[in-house]
Amino acid sequence: MKKAKTLGTMLRKAREKKGMTQSQLGKAIGIRACASAQVVISRYERGVTFPQGNLGKLIKVLGLPREKVMKLATSYIFSC
Repeated sequence: MKKAKTLGTMLRKAREKKGMTQSQLGKAIGIRACASAQVVISRYERGVTFPQGNLGKLIKVLGLPREKVMKLATSYIFSC
């Protein structure tokens, strides 16, 4: 996987690599409604919202390296 420049890009690439839809990923991290799950994940991937309460779940479900995610998350927070 190429180096992601944003947290959203990293999430999208990892989700696609796992063969998951946005709805499937949303449900896997505990978002119940199908339409809401897709919208929430889409917003994370586009950088519209930050997955504050779901970041740990995303790391676990997608098998992402915590250190890299935290570095990208930090740059997201300080860019706002």
